[in-house]
Amino acid sequence: MTKTTGILFILFMAASFVFAGGATEDREKVLYVAGLKGPSSIGMLPMFADPPDYGWSGRAEFSVVDEPQIMTARILSGEVDIAAVPVNLAAVLYNKGAGIKIAAIIGNGVIHLVSNDPEVKSLQDVRGRRIYCIAQGSNPEYIMKYVLEHSGIEPDKDVELDFTFGHNELAAQLAAGKVQIGVLPEPFVTVVRKKNPEVKAVVDLQEAFGKASGLSRPYPATALVVRAGVYERNPGLVGKFLDDYRETLPRVFADPEKTGELALQYIGLPAALVAEALPRLNLEFTPATERKDDLRRFYEILYAYNPASIGGKVPDEAIYP
Repeated sequence: MTKTTGILFILFMAASFVFAGGATEDREKVLYVAGLKGPSSIGMLPMFADPPDYGWSGRAEFSVVDEPQIMTARILSGEVDIAAVPVNLAAVLYNKGAGIKIAAIIGNGVIHLVSNDPEVKSLQDVRGRRIYCIAQGSNPEYIMKYVLEHSGIEPDKDVELDFTFGHNELAAQLAAGKVQIGVLPEPFVTVVRKKNPEVKAVVDLQEAFGKASGLSRPYPATALVVRAGVYERNPGLVGKFLDDYRETLPRVFADPEKTGELALQYIGLPAALVAEALPRLNLEFTPATERKDDLRRFYEILYAYNPASIGGKVPDEAIYP
């Protein structure tokens, strides 16, 4: 090997090392994505099964979190870059200084007033009755109260709201006929109606709430949030992920049976139930900037009932990308 050839060889190897090192560094760009163990994660199940790989730009890794409290801790600690969370939790995180932005709305409300009493055919028929409602101190309570009030029914005078049961217990009580009127979300409504066909969905609370509040669409329920620092450092990678999510959603609806299988595998929901309830889960993908008015109106209503439910104040415009 001549001296010139030797120098060229050394330069080539050095360059190869630099480029390999740079590639390795790029390859370590990872988006840590988390979804809650429940229906809010169904929209990205195909990505759970086949995580997107963006070549030298980076990749996404997925995890499932059992409880909102755990999700909150992981977002605050920086363990999670992108998460599917309830819109009110997104507001709480933002107001706590978590440095997140709402990138998209990926799910709308799915709660219904249901009854196995044939005499209950409309909201007006609940006067003087006991309504069993889930999740005291959270969105279902406030939505139910808002709808009642705007229908001329005083929640604390004309009806009795009972929060004795959680989702599973209330579904079982309704199916067994031990409870006559309840407020439940999908897919629990589907579960109850399969077990007891006499149970009817009397009021679609999304529609009723929308009419009362002036929202342009069903109220936003689930947000896809992104840590602001990740947005700023790697907007291209985040943009690719959001595009993938949008393009994945039609696959979720196109093959309900496959979606059901993935739901059983990743989030522990019965496959047949998910396949049947899928059209009623109100999944979507809409950039948050297109739903700012609906989000602000929804936050204002939640604030009026309980400021703490959204972290003490209505989020300002900086919550959006």
